[in-house]
Amino acid sequence: TIHVNDPGSLIGSCGDVTLVTTARYENANVGEGKMVIIEYSLVGPGKDYYATPEPETLYTGVVTAKSLEIIQAPDAVDKVFNGDSVAQLSGTAIFTGVVTIDSVPDDVNVLATGRFEKPTVDLTKKRKVTISYSLTGDDAFNYSAPNSSTDSAYITPLQLIANTPDITRTKSYDGNRIATVVPGTLQNAVEGFTDFTLTANGQYDNPNVGTGKTITVAYSIDGRDAVNYIKPINYTDNDNNTNFTNISNTNYQN
Repeated sequence: TIHVNDPGSLIGSCGDVTLVTTARYENANVGEGKMVIIEYSLVGPGKDYYATPEPETLYTGVVTAKSLEIIQAPDAVDKVFNGDSVAQLSGTAIFTGVVTIDSVPDDVNVLATGRFEKPTVDLTKKRKVTISYSLTGDDAFNYSAPNSSTDSAYITPLQLIANTPDITRTKSYDGNRIATVVPGTLQNAVEGFTDFTLTANGQYDNPNVGTGKTITVAYSIDGRDAVNYIKPINYTDNDNNTNFTNISNTNYQN
């Protein structure tokens, strides 16, 4: 009878026999403390003179996750400022490293998500985008997700939309085109990014007395968060009730 000291070494043989050792895990999945079955066979001229050692079972096997690798990452897409760092991606991640068993690849897919380094507009350059990966599929637990990749894209300013401004449509002649106006409230300023001032300047089409005159309201914005926005589109008012009222020369100030 041959006894095994360590796998591959024999006690009690005469040198004319070789021990062949094979080992297999209980299954192929990732895990620790897995059962490993070690089996033996004998080869050589003297193999028939010996009894094959009994199989052994160990419970110290470890199967670690297989890393997947990105060979083509999706592209980051420009976005209009909306206050968050989420980046839209174009295309899907192409990856390698999936195990195929009996011509059937494991069921694992790579999902990509992108995030801008900052959520705000930078008019001078693209923002860095970090693309992170996660796994789905029945066999995903046997794999580790690919390392993140990077790309860049622009965050472009958001066009502000203002409600109708409050215009004083009647005034006395004073020689200038200035119209009194209060800007309309904004419909779409992003919460948390409102540190800016909206200013409205109103002007009549000319300074002369008349009715049915056109008033144009031009907007401007200024402040820390103004870079994230495009000022509202100018508003034109030609209400037929708009008029100038004559004043006497004695009250006129040039």
